[in-house]
Amino acid sequence: LVQPDKAGHKLALLDQHPRVRKTAKLAMKTTQSNLLLHNAFPDGPDKYTDFARDALLESADSLGFKDIKTRLKRDADYAHDLASLPVQRISTFRGKVKGLTDQSVSKAYNLDIGDPAHVKWLKTGLRYIYPNDYSPYGLDIFAQTIRQAWFKGPRSFGWTIIDKFPSSLPDKPSEKEIPAPMLALVATAVYASILDHEPEVYEASDFTANDFADAYTEHIRVLAAIKQNDLRAYHALMHGLYRQVW
Repeated sequence: LVQPDKAGHKLALLDQHPRVRKTAKLAMKTTQSNLLLHNAFPDGPDKYTDFARDALLESADSLGFKDIKTRLKRDADYAHDLASLPVQRISTFRGKVKGLTDQSVSKAYNLDIGDPAHVKWLKTGLRYIYPNDYSPYGLDIFAQTIRQAWFKGPRSFGWTIIDKFPSSLPDKPSEKEIPAPMLALVATAVYASILDHEPEVYEASDFTANDFADAYTEHIRVLAAIKQNDLRAYHALMHGLYRQVW
């Protein structure tokens, strides 16, 4: 690895040797894919490193770089340092989602800056995910944000992973669904953007794991409960979102 010139500086992708750089770039895409397919908020800094290291191993293996794969397995410091490259980009990847919801929550919820009463009302019982009392995640802001974040153009990231999208119904494998982590990430960003309207002076908050991982987990639980209670209702929701962004 080519370490930074100054202590405390981050490892730079472009400074690395070509094969290391190629491995890291592929691992970044794999890490981002795993965020949307498996877990958008891995628990704690160690988990982030594990998340990225597994992606590096997969990338080195798929590229046929056996020496890099072997070193990743045997040299913990090397693996930790190289994993920092995908890890550095996780917050940026998630932050772009909140950047989109920052632009749309005001209209979606008729929300004014400095309106703590309205913010509290939306938060209570997760009202912000319901266009009515019985249809969660049905507001346009959810499908719209998914589309803008990952399906806006023919080269958008979502198209590269869409073949990995699941279907909850064994008898309908072709009816793909938006993955639960993808929807939960968007819903968490919506929540974060709503909170920004509470103070009198607007300032977009940082979309950090420390502040919003619990909200993400809550959405994962909501979706899991829907799936457990009524599998076909869950499929209708997630396949419906899939069709809206397709």
